[in-house]
Amino acid sequence: MSNVVSSKFFYLKDDTFLGGYTYSDRFLICSEKDSIAASNFYPDLGVETEDYKKIEEAYYLFTGAMSVKPDGSMFAHATGRGCVLEIWENNGTNITPSVIKGFFKPNYITRDRESRFPTVLPNSEDPLGIYALSCTDKHIYAIYDNMTTSTRGKIAVFDWKGDPEKIYQTSARIEAFDIDNDK
Repeated sequence: MSNVVSSKFFYLKDDTFLGGYTYSDRFLICSEKDSIAASNFYPDLGVETEDYKKIEEAYYLFTGAMSVKPDGSMFAHATGRGCVLEIWENNGTNITPSVIKGFFKPNYITRDRESRFPTVLPNSEDPLGIYALSCTDKHIYAIYDNMTTSTRGKIAVFDWKGDPEKIYQTSARIEAFDIDNDK
């Protein structure tokens, strides 16, 4: 395996890592010496025709957030301005999507539709959706809002089946966060 470039790397366990949006794969599980598992699966949004599926893939890249369960057995990916929540399983040799839930219809602005690498921007007229994630063994926490204008002060809690459990309302504007043992 040659060098792997990703803007989203997470340590899993046993010197393995999860990379999101590498040059060759959407998700990649690797060690320092070799790749272990990869996936280029994207849930179909049903928005673009087959000729423009790269735009839907760009939507996941440009509006997506990721986090990993502490034991490395699962990870979550979610989008803003459409709020598509994906939960993936990692068994050490394979990664597979286990839950895909859409909470709002994805809506985005596209530039360079004909390009090999189209640009996708969030549509500010739609609900924020999910902006950032942090995971524990029991829950997925997300900066979340179902409003178009948001203070980014809500944290939604989901179980590992993707079911919402509660929402915390804070008075702070949250850009990034971490959860430690569900506290």
